[in-house]
Amino acid sequence: MLEEKIEELKTEKSEKKEGSSFQPQIDLMISASVPDSYFLSETDKLNFYREIELIENIQDLEYLKASFFENASSDDISPETENLFQMLQTQILAKKYMIKSVKRV
Repeated sequence: MLEEKIEELKTEKSEKKEGSSFQPQIDLMISASVPDSYFLSETDKLNFYREIELIENIQDLEYLKASFFENASSDDISPETENLFQMLQTQILAKKYMIKSVKRV
């Protein structure tokens, strides 16, 4: 009985690892980027994209978006930048629900 429980726990741990490495493919055929003018330096730009890679949930994304745009008016936000944040949100939700890909048809 103990051996069965240990094996069950190992299986659950393995499944969690596989789920955490799961990355859905998002192909919406839209431009999604942040203009270079938003950054003071290349280092700032690299740090921003590194932060994006660490986002795991909607709350993290909302925090990043709010901190990124805290000094910008809504007119200053490019459509491509809004698209980037929408795509990130789509990716987070797809990952949560184990959706392999999202494509524009």
